[in-house]
Amino acid sequence: TPLYSSAASDVYKRQFEELLAALAQALGQPSLPVGQDGTCTLIIDGRLAVNLAVDPQGRDVQIFASLGHVPAEHRAAIHVRMLQANGAGASPYTLGLTRQGDTAILSARRPLAEPAVPDLADGIAAFAQNALRWQASLRAPADDTAGAAPAPGTWMPA
Repeated sequence: TPLYSSAASDVYKRQFEELLAALAQALGQPSLPVGQDGTCTLIIDGRLAVNLAVDPQGRDVQIFASLGHVPAEHRAAIHVRMLQANGAGASPYTLGLTRQGDTAILSARRPLAEPAVPDLADGIAAFAQNALRWQASLRAPADDTAGAAPAPGTWMPA
């Protein structure tokens, strides 16, 4: 179902599409199309799908990516690392799980009205780097899971 459901949301949709057009130009792309579900997907390094969408209230650009399957045999340890990385809400990113609980996701929000295109591009690049590190940590062997996640300083602002 589309993220846009009211007449007011057409304004947010237009703002989002204008932002994506400017971002496409900055990235040297002809366009960054928005799907029928209201998301734009960027493929990073051929291995990470970073999705951009406007939240239903139209205040923020949501950035989110699937990190992959959480192996059952490492689930408890990975959940602890995810909770530690989330901290007390001070992190710019949020780790979570799908409803089924077996796929990890990373998300972030940026105000729709404020992001300058270079700042948004830099934010997406930093988001992608962290997502790729978390993808790698999910594939780490059980004896290496404690050190495989990004360092806490990566997640908490200075």
